Amino acid sequence: MILLTKSNHSYHRLNDPSFSLSSVTQLIKSKQKTNDQSYWDYWLLYKALQKLVPDFNRIKPFAQPPLAWMLEQAKAFPKDLIENLTAEIKANWKQTGEQASEFGTEEHALQEQKSLETEWKRSIFDTKVYKVFNTSEEISDYKKLLINSYENLAPGLYPELTLSWRDFAGTADEVYVAQDTKVPTVDILDFKFKKKFTVNNRFTNFKQPWTHLEESDLNKAALQISFYAYFLEQYGYRFRSGTVKVFNKYYPVKYLKKEIEAFFNDFDSPSISLDTLQDVEGHL
Repeated sequence: MILLTKSNHSYHRLNDPSFSLSSVTQLIKSKQKTNDQSYWDYWLLYKALQKLVPDFNRIKPFAQPPLAWMLEQAKAFPKDLIENLTAEIKANWKQTGEQASEFGTEEHALQEQKSLETEWKRSIFDTKVYKVFNTSEEISDYKKLLINSYENLAPGLYPELTLSWRDFAGTADEVYVAQDTKVPTVDILDFKFKKKFTVNNRFTNFKQPWTHLEESDLNKAALQISFYAYFLEQYGYRFRSGTVKVFNKYYPVKYLKKEIEAFFNDFDSPSISLDTLQDVEGHL
């Protein structure tokens, strides 16, 4: 039985509240270069120079200029001016991020409420109508999973389904256990409420073992859905399809199974990465 603390989005086992499960969201963030301090330091300086250097966008040598070039440009200005400007930019970014996070949390709660207010809902995946099952019970700041076992779930829609495997956990927005299939089959729908949802990111890729993947919002969502799909496979389900819904637009995502397997290989044996596995496969 899993317990979710809503205020900090942390997962615990009900029979051992002192033990924290690693969340899927945090697993993905740990592989994002955009969470590194050096990444933010670079872009803070970039934005500051955009404000200070005349024709900065025209004279920069590349779309993403080298840090050494930017540091050379910064020498033309007092150090405290650069520091004050970057602090101001950082404060604005933080405020914007907090507002976006709060907006996303509210929208997710509204979406969950809508799903639970109806007994039946039509799936976007196979257009069939599915019975809606309540998956959790709210107690103050906690959500307690009401499902004792993931095996043999009845066909239906399971909104906000907390999934766990080994010492990892995450919450899928909507899991459809399909009707009329020989093998238990699932479709997963994820909701995003981000006004600037990136499909590509030509400047930044993930860290190992996903260095071949661009660090876009679409790929982050694909990894998230793929983790949930992989967890459900461990309980005997076949993953059929996944989609991320951004407001009213739908983006089908690939099942990145090799990437998830590579993550766990890397987690258990840090010397192994997907790049290494691909090199081995190429020589078989």
